[in-house]
Amino acid sequence: FNLGNKMKKLIGKFFGENSSLVKDNMVMLIAFSIGNVFAFLYHFYMGRVLGPSEYGSLGTIIAIVYLFNVFILVIQTTVTKYVAKLRDENEKISYLMFRSLKILFVWGLGANLLFILLTPFISSFLHIKISSLIFISFFILFAALIPVTRGVLQGLQNFKGYGINFVSEAFFKIVFGVLLVVLGFGLNGAILAFVLSEIVAFFLTFIPLRKFIGLTKERFYTHDMYRYTLPILITLLMINTLYTIDIVLIKHFFDSIKVGYYAAIAILGKAIYFGTFSIGQVMFSKVSNLYANEERSKHVMYKSLFFVLLASAGVVAVYFLI
Repeated sequence: FNLGNKMKKLIGKFFGENSSLVKDNMVMLIAFSIGNVFAFLYHFYMGRVLGPSEYGSLGTIIAIVYLFNVFILVIQTTVTKYVAKLRDENEKISYLMFRSLKILFVWGLGANLLFILLTPFISSFLHIKISSLIFISFFILFAALIPVTRGVLQGLQNFKGYGINFVSEAFFKIVFGVLLVVLGFGLNGAILAFVLSEIVAFFLTFIPLRKFIGLTKERFYTHDMYRYTLPILITLLMINTLYTIDIVLIKHFFDSIKVGYYAAIAILGKAIYFGTFSIGQVMFSKVSNLYANEERSKHVMYKSLFFVLLASAGVVAVYFLI
């Protein structure tokens, strides 16, 4: 009985009696878990319907999408940091959000056109049809915009709105994917589902952010925000390269059947990374807010590391037993 009370006190001291970190992590963990289930169903369905060869091409194109995710995360991380600093200054947040959307729309459009110009070279190197690459190019434009609105949600610690939006994107991806493949679009339909789900998810982010629409905007100096992006870009580029470069090289050097099998098994490996991804996102917004208020923040990092270790060990144990 005494041992039980001691354990209870220890757990209470570690997590905090009213720790919002645990609550917000649970919200994001549930949302990301549901989203990852939809993502797994998407891959499972496409793997069975498209076959190893076309699924290998799909896996390679998704790896290209993950590389673009580097820039998405840079934008989202930067916006999160500055919104966390502003917190209750809604006029400044509104200015930051809509100014960033305008700038990134132009950059996204330019990146989209550049990717289209490079498709013949990418197609030759990866042995993928140009038409499939053209379809995924439209993903780039909205991929430049959605991290702004999600970054605002994350900076405001509106994890419920963020989590619902993440689930909606995964849900519409499988709905559009199944529908388009059944209609006979094959690989291009599976790719187009990525684009359509991203578009729908972007517009849905404005539901929890509707109070910023039409709000009087307060201009402020934002140049420091852009200088902050360089170290984030380098860090995230290194991390994302770890789980994307393998499938790109496999697609170039191996036959399509082997690529399909490799892409399928790689999804299981990446499940651990993406399964614990939400913990880092919750941690970052909270640490940014504490740092802006000149408060201690290391305890948030230690708790987050514990959560990641616990979740990762659980998934590895399941894989080992299976």
